[in-house]
Amino acid sequence: MIGMRAKVQLQQFHLRLTFDPVTKSAVPFVFLLALIAATATWLSFRYEKVQQGEVINSDGYGYYAYLPARFIYHSSDFSFIDDLSYEESLRYWVSEGLEGKYLPKMSMGLAYLWTPGFLAAHWVAGFMGYPQDGWSEPYQLAVLLTSVLFLVLGLFFIWNWLRNLVSPIIALVSIALLFLATNLMHYSGPQASFTHVYSFALIAIACWLTAQWLETPKSWHYVLFGLLFGLIVLIRPTNGIFALLPFLLVVLKGRWKSHLLNPATLLSVVFALLPWIPQLFFWKETTGQWLHYSYGEEAIFWLSPHIVDGLFSYRNGWFVYTPVMLAAALGFIALWRRDRSWGIAAGAVMTIHIYIVFSWWCWYYGDSLSIRPMVDSYAVMALPMAMMLQWTWKQSRWTWPLMVAASALLIWNNWLQTEQYNKGLISGSQMTGKAFHALFFNTNPPKHLGVIGAYQIADNDRLRLGLPERTMRDTIVERILINATFDVGNLAEGRSGRGSRLAGDYIYSDAYTVRGEHFETPFDRTMRAQVWVKHPDFDEIDAYLVLSFEEGEKIYGYHTVEMQHLDLKDGEWNRVDLFIRKPEYLPDSGFAKTYVWLKEGDELWIDDLRLEQIDCPYSEEL
Repeated sequence: MIGMRAKVQLQQFHLRLTFDPVTKSAVPFVFLLALIAATATWLSFRYEKVQQGEVINSDGYGYYAYLPARFIYHSSDFSFIDDLSYEESLRYWVSEGLEGKYLPKMSMGLAYLWTPGFLAAHWVAGFMGYPQDGWSEPYQLAVLLTSVLFLVLGLFFIWNWLRNLVSPIIALVSIALLFLATNLMHYSGPQASFTHVYSFALIAIACWLTAQWLETPKSWHYVLFGLLFGLIVLIRPTNGIFALLPFLLVVLKGRWKSHLLNPATLLSVVFALLPWIPQLFFWKETTGQWLHYSYGEEAIFWLSPHIVDGLFSYRNGWFVYTPVMLAAALGFIALWRRDRSWGIAAGAVMTIHIYIVFSWWCWYYGDSLSIRPMVDSYAVMALPMAMMLQWTWKQSRWTWPLMVAASALLIWNNWLQTEQYNKGLISGSQMTGKAFHALFFNTNPPKHLGVIGAYQIADNDRLRLGLPERTMRDTIVERILINATFDVGNLAEGRSGRGSRLAGDYIYSDAYTVRGEHFETPFDRTMRAQVWVKHPDFDEIDAYLVLSFEEGEKIYGYHTVEMQHLDLKDGEWNRVDLFIRKPEYLPDSGFAKTYVWLKEGDELWIDDLRLEQIDCPYSEEL
């Protein structure tokens, strides 16, 4: 009888193991996770800086500097900077503290996460003969692999959280979209030395831990909460807002007495302070203060946030460049209906996070792809995203093909934008509607956006003061360097008098030059090349206005405007402009050369070719 009962129980367990959707979903999830890790790594090596061995760059210098300082130079105050060459010192991004002591702009939280990889890379560098300087290829690769590791870690915990709330297929789709349809893909690979994928992973663990803690609080939950949020805040202080999520949930669910008035709560406070102890002592040694604000005049302007700009601007707007998150935001409605406490808590935390992010003086966050600090919040946004997908899935049998098609478009759009960003076409801080629409879903975008005035430099001088940007500029022609009316050559009827006709073997116009010694212009002045062109159908030709800076066989800059990508009127005279700054290191013996090139097509009429030195100051004073 006992043997029969055991046999029945074994069969029941086998059936649960075989048909349990959660268990079955683990296998495709592992494959998905492996595919995501491989994609992030592969994408990284398509990025020029990674190919050049510069995984650590930009902000990453400030976060990483602590590691070579500690393990290579055995310095606690960066005093070794004085002994480095100027080029080497630039990688440390330090400012002067007390006399003879220096400190990075960024905190050391991210350095904690990179330490195991750094130590492994240090051994590999010695074993394989690479420089053990903290910056050679093994160290760069260690940062990249650590980034991919935290990406996988974050997605793993989100999946374990979501699979208890939605169907397995919806959890899988949510994970796929979170990576493939957002800028998380970029900040977990090509720019692995930024904080965002690491913050994303730590907040993902915190979300999973919150769900576990709400059911049955245990002492280790409080310890892990403390370590997680202590590290999250140390890496990026404004992310401390995510600690509100578990607090709001226990209050809304009426469990604050059992969960917060718990002696173990003190463990969270103690363990939250642990990651900060080395940082506090470092600041005390280098600045004489226990707490130090290292961002100088950069500030948060609480009373003048740029929320609308941050969400919808062509300059990195979150919903513009990461539209899947607009759909995810709508998912808060479905989340509210499913679990009001989670809907209120997650919605409140995201609202405050958005307010803080877009109150920073540089609300567009420099040359980033979409708004990069929003990547940190994607673990929280995964919940409303999953709820929206679940709601859509259940509507009718016709909604799932639409969901698949929409997901495919979002993924394709994100892939194109990531490629365009890494090629320098999406400029981040200088994007405009003109540039965005020229690139949107365009697999063969024009390369000339930077020289036709499609980008616009942000007015950072005003933004640092918390003031609205100036938008109007004056155009002052300071000097005419070339003024060609084509009175010689292949003559034709021109715009005013004689012009020139390009056709047959005559596919280049006369080239006009001006020597570098005749440029009475500093580097910050703009050069404007200009020509008038006419053709019955500009779609039928492939023609370029060219401006190059040369000396002998050395090219200091080669710039073209592709006329077929301009909105030129057929059968009329059109003016084509090219704007570029003089190369900083063009010698006096070098020269600028400008001409028109008819690469393909029957003919092209041209007239009045000019090269000018112009200045474009703001019309309004600072």
